[in-house]
Amino acid sequence: MAGRRICAGYYRRYDRKVVYVVSLAIDADTGEETAVWTAYPFADVPRYYTSSQSSS
Repeated sequence: MAGRRICAGYYRRYDRKVVYVVSLAIDADTGEETAVWTAYPFADVPRYYTSSQSSS
């Protein structure tokens, strides 16, 4: 989905899990834009993950 704009907020993944996208970041090596997200609902100690836009 080239050109798809991703903003902070709640999203449902391909596996039907709800996640919260915190921000977007640029990979320092490849220049690819990646989403920084955490699982929903928030845990006591949240873990953060990244996903490239090409995998969304």
